[in-house]
Amino acid sequence: MILLLLSCTEPAHEGRLEIEGVFAGPVSVSRETMTVDIPIDATLTVNFSEAVDATTTSSVSLRGPLGIVPVTMNLITQTSLLIFPNQPLTNASVYQLSISDELKGARGQRFSGATIPFRTVVGSLSLVEVSI
Repeated sequence: MILLLLSCTEPAHEGRLEIEGVFAGPVSVSRETMTVDIPIDATLTVNFSEAVDATTTSSVSLRGPLGIVPVTMNLITQTSLLIFPNQPLTNASVYQLSISDELKGARGQRFSGATIPFRTVVGSLSLVEVSI
């Protein structure tokens, strides 16, 4: 007698969703150390290893010296998320781009979460008036 056991379970989600690169305009932003001199009007781009589930992008936030920064986000491709601050950032200030582990890949891949710090460029000083 031969006993044959078959299973009808779904396969586990393959792989993990990873960040492949972060950019502020044309400037590459480090995930390990603080990147400095980021323009205050830069659009942030996060490139992922796999397609992102668009319904989970609310897990992305930008925090600055005054708290959460209002942003508009768009997936320009299945793997690239653009983050537009709704107004210019503050000069010489530290910001954190946070992506929680609630972000998922389009096939259910899990993301481990990330916090990416950066500092904006120091503003320029201009002489407006001289009085003697």
